[in-house]
Amino acid sequence: DFRNISDREIRRVQDELNHRPRKTLGYETPSILFLNLFQPLVP
Repeated sequence: DFRNISDREIRRVQDELNHRPRKTLGYETPSILFLNLFQPLVP
């Protein structure tokens, strides 16, 4: 039940997962790949 978990704790786990290298992503992190994908679109 997510009502019993603080927003801060959810953010901590979210950050931990998004900065964990993944074998399926060539050992890159989801956050780095996301930035690399969308950075060229920012003027």
